[in-house]
Amino acid sequence: MPWKEVAREHENIRLNVNNPRPPRDNCLYGVLPHNSGGVGGLMANSGAVIDLRESPPPPVTATRFSSPSPPQIIIRHPAYKSSRLLDIPAFDGSESCPGLHHGTIALICGIVTDNRFDGWLSKTRDGDPLYLESDDLLPAGEYFFHVPWPDGVIPNEHQIPYKYPVVPTFRHWVFPHNNLPAEWQPRNISPMQQTSPIFQRSSVSQMVRARDGGCCVSSSQDGVEGAHIVPEGEDEWFREQEMDQYNPILWMVGAKPVNNPANMLALRADIHIVFDAKGFVFTKKYGSWVLHSLTSTANLGFEYHNTKVRLPADIHPSFILSRLASAVFPLLQNFFNRGEPRVVRVDSEDLEMTSHELRDAYFTQTSPPTATPELLDCETNSESSRTSTLAYEKPFHNDHCWTQRLAALRHEALVKQRKINAGLMCCDYNLAEDAVAQGLKGPKRFGGAHVCMQCLGVEFKDEYL
Repeated sequence: MPWKEVAREHENIRLNVNNPRPPRDNCLYGVLPHNSGGVGGLMANSGAVIDLRESPPPPVTATRFSSPSPPQIIIRHPAYKSSRLLDIPAFDGSESCPGLHHGTIALICGIVTDNRFDGWLSKTRDGDPLYLESDDLLPAGEYFFHVPWPDGVIPNEHQIPYKYPVVPTFRHWVFPHNNLPAEWQPRNISPMQQTSPIFQRSSVSQMVRARDGGCCVSSSQDGVEGAHIVPEGEDEWFREQEMDQYNPILWMVGAKPVNNPANMLALRADIHIVFDAKGFVFTKKYGSWVLHSLTSTANLGFEYHNTKVRLPADIHPSFILSRLASAVFPLLQNFFNRGEPRVVRVDSEDLEMTSHELRDAYFTQTSPPTATPELLDCETNSESSRTSTLAYEKPFHNDHCWTQRLAALRHEALVKQRKINAGLMCCDYNLAEDAVAQGLKGPKRFGGAHVCMQCLGVEFKDEYL
C-alpha cells in the first residue's frame, strides 16, 4: 500500500476513535480480508469499551477489633495483692456480648504456669470454680486462675491461696512433650511427599508455597511468603527442647532444624507481618484450627479472626502450641513489672524475685544481636526484620547463657571492625565459615560469600575469615 493510503487509513482510525460508532462485536481488533489492504491484517473496532471499576469500599474498622481499648478478659493471680496476671482482648462472641473461647484462655493460663492444664477459673479470689466446657464462651470481665497444690503438700490456713509459680519468658518454658492437652494431640500426621532431594536452602520458601497452594488463612495466591511457626529467632530453644522430633521431613545436614518445612506455612504478606508481631496465633475451637487475634488491627482482625485455617498435614500441633506460647509470654511483663515479689519457675526451680531482680536477670531494654536468617529466598521475610518493641528476654543461667554472651561479644567485635553499616549484619558467620572450610562458595555476585538475602551481599568473605 502506498504511504499516502497508509496515512489516510491511520487518519480514518483516529477519526473513528474520536467519534465512535455503535459496536459491531466485542473485539478491539478484527482480522481484515486478505484483499482489504489493511495494515498488518488488523483493523480497529471503534465500538470497543474499556470498563473502569470503582475503587472498593473502605474496610470495616469501627469494631472492637480496631479499638485501642477492646473488651478484655483479665486474669488475676489469687495469691497476690497486685494480682493482674494477663489481659487478653475479648474478640470472641458478638459486639454486644464479647468474650473469649474458654478452652483458649484456659490453655494460655496453663502455659504460663508451667503447663498446669489442670487449673480452673473463678469469679472471686476464693470463689467456686466456673464449670464451663472447652468451647463455651467466657464473657469479658475479671477472673482468678487457680492451680492445685503440688502432690504431697498440705497447705495451712496461712498459705491459702497457693502462690503458684509463673514462667517468666518463653525461653524458660519447658515444652510439655508428654502432657499435651487432649484436643492438641496429633492426628494423621503424614510426611510431605518429596519427589526429589532438596539441596538449596533458597528453595524452602518455594517448597512451602507449592505445598500449601496459597495462603493458609486467606487462600490468596498473590504476595504469599513462607512463615515460620516456631519463630526462627528461637532456634536455640527449638534445639534444647528437641522439637526436631516433630519434623517428619528429612532435612539437610547442618541446616537449622527450625527452618524445616514442617515448621513453616504459607501466609499472605500482610497476615505474615501481624503473625510475626505476635498479633495472630492459631488455636483449636470446635475441633477446627482457626486464626485467633491477640491484638487490635485496623481491619485484618475483623476479617480473619476465627477463620478456619488449612494447616498442612505434616505440621505437628506441637509447633502450633509453641507459637501460641511465644506470643503470650510477652503479655506477662506488666505482672512482673509491678513491685510485689513474684514466684517464678526457672530450670525446674521456684524462686521469689522482685521486679528489679527479674529485670536484671531475665529482661533488658537493649535489643539482642539480630537473628541470623538462613539462605532463604528473597520472598521469605525473616522475623528478625519484624522485631517488636517488647523487651528482649535474657537467656537462661546455664551453658546456653554463656553461648549467647560469647555470640554477643563476637558480634560487638565484628561491628567495630566493620567497614560498612553495622545494622546490616545478620548472617550466620559460623555457617559461612563451615561452608568455606568445606570448599563451598556462595553466589559470585556476593563475592563468594554465604549470606542471607536480607544482607543482599554486603558481607564478604574477608570479613569473616
